[in-house]
Amino acid sequence: TMDQLKENRIIDELKCFDVYPRAGVLSSGESVTINFTYTYENRDYDGCHELKVLLKVAQGKQYWLRLKGVTLAPSDCCLYRCVPPEDSAHRIMPVAVGTSVDQAPVQTTELLNVGEADLQYEVDVSSLKAGRDDNFGFQSMVLENPMGTISGRSTALLRWRFLPLEAKEYFYSCKIKYSGGAVGQAVTREDTIRVYCFGYDPRTENPHTMTMPGIKTGLVPPPYQLLRMPAQVAALSHEKVALGRIPQRAVVQETVVLRNTCDQAVEFQWEASHPLLASGVVRIEPLNGRIAPQSFESVKVVVEGGCAPCIVEQQIAVLVKLAAVTQPKRNNRSRLESRLGGGKSR
Repeated sequence: TMDQLKENRIIDELKCFDVYPRAGVLSSGESVTINFTYTYENRDYDGCHELKVLLKVAQGKQYWLRLKGVTLAPSDCCLYRCVPPEDSAHRIMPVAVGTSVDQAPVQTTELLNVGEADLQYEVDVSSLKAGRDDNFGFQSMVLENPMGTISGRSTALLRWRFLPLEAKEYFYSCKIKYSGGAVGQAVTREDTIRVYCFGYDPRTENPHTMTMPGIKTGLVPPPYQLLRMPAQVAALSHEKVALGRIPQRAVVQETVVLRNTCDQAVEFQWEASHPLLASGVVRIEPLNGRIAPQSFESVKVVVEGGCAPCIVEQQIAVLVKLAAVTQPKRNNRSRLESRLGGGKSR
């Protein structure tokens, strides 16, 4: 078939993907890092390349892994929706039935511009307004920023307010149109944003008090790193900070330890331009610094509730790199004295 011919060409001719090591033996308790690489040097098939690979465990399970890569021209724009791959939909936090507009928490979903060119987006909210007929003339979902611009290699956060009238699951689907690119070569593309949410009766249930499953169940991602990468230079004591429900105007803080795991000094820099840090809702102290070999730095994460009700569930990146080795400066006077001393000895 055409799909098989396409896969064979991606493997044999284009050689977009590579996996290594492809086979091995693990003793009890051992682990291995499997590297998947994508070479973005070919624009065939409009730059979109997909490949399914099979991972087999002897006398055990086997897994199909779907690899996908997109190669962009320098002037292209491309919008990526940060959603789980299993359902391609955003799932926002549940909200109590009867929550007023001014108390409905702002919930965000992320749009990522992975290209170098700026793009303009516009979300069609007509489907949200059309749902009023099924909600007694009331609009249960509001998008505050349906239009905007995303700079190259940066993100934008869509601000949603969910106002349920019934204790049930709600589903919304909106078309999003975006355009961008070089002057005279601008392109326009469309995509679909899907949002799942749930309204609950606060008199009978409170999903916010449910305890999270344990790490060993495999139902949720672990809050800290379980396996260390060979070339890793630093590690966080916790990669997820759960502070629970915070009253307005309250201040809550948590301490995270950033540890240098190598034999050379490292420098770190938190994402100071992140919207949560720029707005003052979240503070990180210190934002940057230097950590000696095999040492650590205590980082304080502070959340201030001096804002409208909102749900904070976002990622803030920290860049860690090896510190540059500074060579000691030579003293010209010492060089002159050594030469003079050497002349006298002769």
